[in-house]
Amino acid sequence: MEGFVRKNDVAALVGFAPATRTYAPWNDSTVDLWGLNEETSFDWWKVPEDGITGWFQMHPEHSFRRKDNHNDPKHLEWLQKPHPFPVFMQDKYEDIPASVKYPWDDIKQKYGTYFTSSFAYAIILLYELGYKRIEVYGFEMASDAEYSHQRPNACYWIGKLRGWGIDIYVPPTSKLLTGVVYAYDDNMLGLRQDLEGTAAKLYTEMTQTKAEIQATGGKLHFFNEMKADHPELGEEAKKTNDEVRALEAKVNNLDGRIKGMTYAIRLFDTFYNMEMEARYGKK
Repeated sequence: MEGFVRKNDVAALVGFAPATRTYAPWNDSTVDLWGLNEETSFDWWKVPEDGITGWFQMHPEHSFRRKDNHNDPKHLEWLQKPHPFPVFMQDKYEDIPASVKYPWDDIKQKYGTYFTSSFAYAIILLYELGYKRIEVYGFEMASDAEYSHQRPNACYWIGKLRGWGIDIYVPPTSKLLTGVVYAYDDNMLGLRQDLEGTAAKLYTEMTQTKAEIQATGGKLHFFNEMKADHPELGEEAKKTNDEVRALEAKVNNLDGRIKGMTYAIRLFDTFYNMEMEARYGKK
């Protein structure tokens, strides 16, 4: 990157999530420290400006200039001050002296447009800057409501960079790269598949039984219509009527079993999610 001098081969990218941000190498001079957005306004940020290598503020202009910024109402004032490190942004702004235009045109030309968070923009730029090891702190993306579209993208880029030979470190307590080790940690999902399969078979059987009722009901209607003129059909009519009643009872039984199986699946999901939350934290 023109005008940027990388001090070390190792970069630490620090986000907001409290679970792992405290593990950042705040006082390690062999690691280049990178932050983003309004982090320096919080007490937990431990490094003075001369210890920061670079910064990211990738939000659109109307966002970082808003006066009702809930993280830091004075964030714009901070951006407008001189800083001894570059602040990568969507553009170069005259009133933000440290601002550097993020090379988005070059990035998307080389890597495509699958970028769903500031983390993605940051980690690829660090790769472009030549870092051999990138440590990730304070990025959990654990909330499905807020981060469901960001977490897979973050994992995607971590995997890509590892494939390209970059040493990516994520603290073992992070929820960013966690999940059930299929068939080793547990095989409970196999039980759920069995429940679903049983429910599907019951539903198919019930559908077939209803078709039998319709066919047998037609036969019964015929016998009932004819038995006045052909009394000998009375026994057949009674037999067919019993068949219809038996089939209807079978449908009721199957319907109850399907409802029970559906309830069992719902209970399974509830307790399985509780188990996963206990093991790995809330997703």
